[in-house]
Amino acid sequence: MTTITISPKFQIVIPKAIRDLLGLRPGQKLQAIAYEDRDPAVLVVGAAQAGLMIAARLSMLGVDTLAIDREKRIGDSWRRRYHALTLHNETRVNHFPYMPFPRSWPVFIPKDMLANWFEFYAEAMELNVWTATELVAATYDEAAKRWPVILKRADGSERIMHPRHVVFCNGVSTLPKTPDLPGLADFK
Repeated sequence: MTTITISPKFQIVIPKAIRDLLGLRPGQKLQAIAYEDRDPAVLVVGAAQAGLMIAARLSMLGVDTLAIDREKRIGDSWRRRYHALTLHNETRVNHFPYMPFPRSWPVFIPKDMLANWFEFYAEAMELNVWTATELVAATYDEAAKRWPVILKRADGSERIMHPRHVVFCNGVSTLPKTPDLPGLADFK
């Protein structure tokens, strides 16, 4: 059994039977998430609210998706902020696909509660997430119709992957880095 703490008053216990119902063998998820024998179809850069949502949607559509985040733990981008932070809009407009927030939650979700939900959501939805991983470089290979990307892992090692699509979910609090792409200035 796995216990996930959402808040001091709210814990969820996920029994082994759920994993068994999905037909997964022990270690199968770990092997799949390692991407040793393939590249994901989609690489999502940023595994907070938007990144986890798009990863869940794509995964439910059967699209092999890997989300990466530079933080050590899913939700740390929220945990590291000031103590009294809460979402500025109501819980009812922030639900995640497939798993709405519990009805007992406050109208404005505190940052740590939200960060813990991110972790729970990624686990419950069985999303492929690499933490402590940064996107170092990406270029589009027109001939192969893929993005050769270089990812830097926590141990300093680099991994080259070739996803068909790269989705940036860096959030509103990061500095934009706009690539120099032909025709970008004309795009409306």
